[in-house]
Amino acid sequence: MSAIQPLALLSLHRNDIIRLSNFPPDASRWITEAATVSWSRGVTSVISKDLEVEIKFGGSPWASNGEDAVHSRRLMLHILRVLLMHGYVLYCATNMSNTASSKDVLLFERTEPCTPLMMAISVNQHDILRVIDAPSDVVERITACVNAHYQGGSVRVSEYTHGCTQFKLWSSPWSSGHAPFGRLLVAHVFAHLSALGWRLYGAAIMQNTSSEGTMVKDSWYFVYEPVVQVISAGVVSSKGLE
Repeated sequence: MSAIQPLALLSLHRNDIIRLSNFPPDASRWITEAATVSWSRGVTSVISKDLEVEIKFGGSPWASNGEDAVHSRRLMLHILRVLLMHGYVLYCATNMSNTASSKDVLLFERTEPCTPLMMAISVNQHDILRVIDAPSDVVERITACVNAHYQGGSVRVSEYTHGCTQFKLWSSPWSSGHAPFGRLLVAHVFAHLSALGWRLYGAAIMQNTSSEGTMVKDSWYFVYEPVVQVISAGVVSSKGLE
């Protein structure tokens, strides 16, 4: 039997740490560079320990709130993008622990490098949807979609921070009593993104509870018209990122 290499792993720990396994040595430099442009507090240390490389960020990106909650998702967006630029495509994000503080583990497989256009969407608190680093035409399309299809009441649209458009939705659609409003809205938004050529790249939970004590929801990461070459057992084949 030929040797099959394990997938690369990126795991989130505490409030400020990621650990890398099965990546090349340069991966810590890639992520440090990504943090330089996306997280103002940057990287404070890189340590090799056992079979992992531990990267510690300044501040607390995995326990963020307010504008930092946007910046932490932007940090993850840039990490995903730089890994894809160096030939590592997200295979899945999953939680392997039953501890209260556990966060997602991201697995990556090898691919042909590419330079993707990416954006993120997050749902926050009980009534907020945020669109992060989307092109202006996408923001306009999502705004029209939300205004046309949200059935829970009024919508207030604002620029929450640079590069982030916020939709404050009446009726608390992320709360259980009004969840159908939120689910239906997300279905409409995703359909409009798909029509524009954006595909869901992956979803991840980077922290467990918000500053309000509520459970944190998924953040979604999208890539524009992705077609990559997946390298598997020495055979190259086409695969879309979904």
